[in-house]
Amino acid sequence: MPSLLAQIKGALALDANASNTTRAHHAPAAGELASVQDIYEKMEKIGEGHFAEVYRVVHRETGQSYALKTIKKKRIPKGKEKVVKREIDILSRVAGHPNIVGLLPEDSFFETDRSYHLVMTLCTGGELFDVIVQRGYLAESEAALIIHQVTEALKYLHSIGIVHRDIKPDNLLIKDKDAPKMQVMVTDFGLSRTLDYEGQILLTACGTPGYLAPEVLSNLGHNTPADMWSLGCVTYVLLSGNMPFFAETTGGIFEKILKGEYEFDPECWDEVSANAKDFVRKLLTLDPDERMTAEEALRHPWLEYYFPSDPNIEPEADGPVAALSAE
Repeated sequence: MPSLLAQIKGALALDANASNTTRAHHAPAAGELASVQDIYEKMEKIGEGHFAEVYRVVHRETGQSYALKTIKKKRIPKGKEKVVKREIDILSRVAGHPNIVGLLPEDSFFETDRSYHLVMTLCTGGELFDVIVQRGYLAESEAALIIHQVTEALKYLHSIGIVHRDIKPDNLLIKDKDAPKMQVMVTDFGLSRTLDYEGQILLTACGTPGYLAPEVLSNLGHNTPADMWSLGCVTYVLLSGNMPFFAETTGGIFEKILKGEYEFDPECWDEVSANAKDFVRKLLTLDPDERMTAEEALRHPWLEYYFPSDPNIEPEADGPVAALSAE
């Protein structure tokens, strides 16, 4: 059977006006095409955008709940069809990763003349941003738990040539608010790009102002290190409750980013470990070639303290193995 990605690429290449049938992956029987309604029961609406709606659905055989994103083709702005297909392609590539909201490994993509239907992991715990608003800042063990998971996700994305380009707390979802240990999921690949070759430079500036890397702003081109800068900003926010680059205007924020001008205010950072500060410094490094990669970040002493790469080393007793919820 062709891979999920190959099947999706084939479906997207078909003329949408050629047939009224619904195309699905992993059809229930040879030669039989299933519709999304055959496999899933649609429940309540849980989200809505300009040209997409998101529902909770229940798998009819297993009873498991998932998120169904339905994209109405007629609502896609003219000229944006390529962007939508690119996002679907990326979602198929990341299917099944424990810290990325992508398509399910099977029964996940359906297309009709009018719509694309994408079945993905359901996250019920809300955005990490809301946790920060409620809590102000997190203990180091809690922040390390989150950053370790996001870094694992970035390591995987970068290994398959995907640059996210909008890493921020709003795009980090909590899978289950009632779970004993927080599971964080990277989402929203609307600005993401797949590199055509190793070392390719992207030139289109995009992202969220406070989390943009300096090379994005300077228009010199960017690549995977831009995601690592954003990760440094997220780490700073989790540990202090503040943005590393703050000014009254967007222009002022950009000026500070381009200079790498931030500080560890003693009022917020006095009790934060030297390793945590060093982790932030090595991500908020102006030169992208000198910035830590995802692999290097996972081996940094701060994350190694809580998540030893050597399986024979026991995690710290007060580390994030203890319960951590979104409450």
